[in-house]
Amino acid sequence: MISSLIHKVACLLHSVSSLFFVAFAELQTEVSDVTSDLGMTGIPIWDYKQYTFKVLFPSHHDHPVLHMTMDVSRYLHLQLLPAI
Repeated sequence: MISSLIHKVACLLHSVSSLFFVAFAELQTEVSDVTSDLGMTGIPIWDYKQYTFKVLFPSHHDHPVLHMTMDVSRYLHLQLLPAI
């Protein structure tokens, strides 16, 4: 009885370890494919303004708002002026 139970556990352990080995090999292959696809360009990173524009308006590719600069100090001065 105990011998058959030990044999079943050993078989189960062997099958789990072989499945783990195959899954790990597939994962490593996928990771190497992704890193080779990136090449020398690296991971694209957008600044906050471009990221929010792409998330909120995915159908628009470019907009003049993305090229605007805003003088924040002028607006802060206007907001703080009534408090003084």
